[in-house]
Amino acid sequence: MVKRVRTWACNHLSFGSRLQLISFTLFSMQVFWCKTFVLPASVIENCEWIIRSFLWFRVGDAKRAGKVAWDKVCHQKKEGGLGIKSIRAWNKATILKHERDIIKNKESVWVQWCYRVLIKNRNFWTVNITGQCSWSWRKILQLRESLAKRLVFNISDGGAIFL
Repeated sequence: MVKRVRTWACNHLSFGSRLQLISFTLFSMQVFWCKTFVLPASVIENCEWIIRSFLWFRVGDAKRAGKVAWDKVCHQKKEGGLGIKSIRAWNKATILKHERDIIKNKESVWVQWCYRVLIKNRNFWTVNITGQCSWSWRKILQLRESLAKRLVFNISDGGAIFL
């Protein structure tokens, strides 16, 4: 990400041009990472710092604070922001999507692997977080409560509901 920003920084780009580069190019890199990995907070903070300093100061490593709070910049344009997506929120949303795929037992290699190796004839909601869990699996399990708040259940005949 820094390498990409440094090649752009040598050009005299307008604020709008920098915003477009961030919105399309840098965000596409983030989408890949967020869909693939649970990102550590330090990685998210570092990526957002690079993006902020490029947006405000035309470099990827400025030591100054931005002109507007980053959480306000990450709002949609109709809400007064610049429409840049928050890496933290995007990562959380994609991890919640992975959890939804597990709950729905989606036909994917990853979900089937989770059931065979990690869940092992248990229910996703009752799997304990242990010291033997990988860091990524632990983070996924820690977000279960957040997912539960967002789920809508259709019980119908009750045959597929676990209470």
